[in-house]
Amino acid sequence: MRIYSNIPVTFAVEDSQHYDVIYDEYIYTNDGLFKKYKKHFYQMDICEEIEEYTMNNDEFFVQKQEDKLNKNKIITTIPYKHYYVKRKTMTTLIDDDLTFVKEVDNDVFETHYFVTDNSDYSMFEKISSFLKNNV
Repeated sequence: MRIYSNIPVTFAVEDSQHYDVIYDEYIYTNDGLFKKYKKHFYQMDICEEIEEYTMNNDEFFVQKQEDKLNKNKIITTIPYKHYYVKRKTMTTLIDDDLTFVKEVDNDVFETHYFVTDNSDYSMFEKISSFLKNNV
């Protein structure tokens, strides 16, 4: 599950000792989001179920399911109005249950979130202490 937060992120993944980097390519169109897999672009099924939690004036948004690549929907022609994105995804392990992810689109736009398999809501305290104290 993915956890987004409104707490400002001062942690730089690039400064950690070990982090992984993945590069992806996307095409945003009026018909949806398409991700490159091997040599073709396939449509992404986006999870729209997001739960909101508040703890000590900090908001957390939880996306329980990952976005999935739908290999049955291939894009055959790129529409005239589209937006091409090269995404760099950097991940680093915080502890056994928590992973910090930084996504950078076209070397400009940044997104930060956490990934965990633990559905216990004590993760909010870990995330809050990590972002505020940089522990």
